Order: sequence, then structure tokens, then C-alpha cells
Amino acid sequence: MVRASITPLAETQRVAVWWLSRYFELYGDDSPNSDQVLIQVLLKKSVYELYVKAMQLQGNRPVVELNRFYEIWNVLFPKHRKRPYCDIPGKCDTCYRIDRLRRQENDTHTAKMLKDAHLMHRGGMFMLERQR
Repeated sequence: MVRASITPLAETQRVAVWWLSRYFELYGDDSPNSDQVLIQVLLKKSVYELYVKAMQLQGNRPVVELNRFYEIWNVLFPKHRKRPYCDIPGKCDTCYRIDRLRRQENDTHTAKMLKDAHLMHRGGMFMLERQR
């Protein structure tokens, strides 16, 4: 309720909120030990650049400024954090392949399928080569 009361009303800001929500849904990984959602990016600015690119593809729609984008992210999506950089995906060949494909620009269906593959792999199909 509190977050809903501070949701911006301007059209460009509402579109930014919708875009962030959709982005987090497609690319966010739920942390197994907390209620956080981790996003696999090095910089928040790279997410902003994807947002700007997506708005340009939709007919040069107006975009929010970078600082407003950060404010929307921090206020409305406080549980969505950048994943701390680590090189763990390189230790498992399947993790590495899924991670590499998720970092490429994909359509929404492919992104959803890669997220599902990641969750399935993390849920019990991890390091099968060691079990053999």
C-alpha cells in the first residue's frame, strides 16, 4: 500500500515502472535464502540503457532521466538488487552456458525460458558431472 501511494503518476514514469517490473520478472533470480531478487548486471546504468533502447524501439517514447530511474528502482523495488560479481558460473559448464545466453539480448520468450532453465538447474540438476 505504501509503495502504491508513492507510485509516480506521470505517463513516462508509469511506463518506466512497468518496464522495470517486466525486466525484473524476466531477468531477476529469487534468492533462495531471503526475499531479495538478484539482477545479474554490473551497473544499474546498463539496465537504464536497455530501458532507453526499448523506448526508442517503441517509437521514440519519452524516457525518465537517469536519476529518476534510480529513484524509481530504489523506492518501488527495494528488494531488487544487483548480484554481487562472482565467477561461479564458470565452475559448471551448464551454469556457464545458461549465464552466457541470459546476458545476451533475447526476446521475452527466450528470456523466460532461460530463467526457467536456470531455476531448474539450480533446483537439483547442479553439477551432475560430479555426481557421475
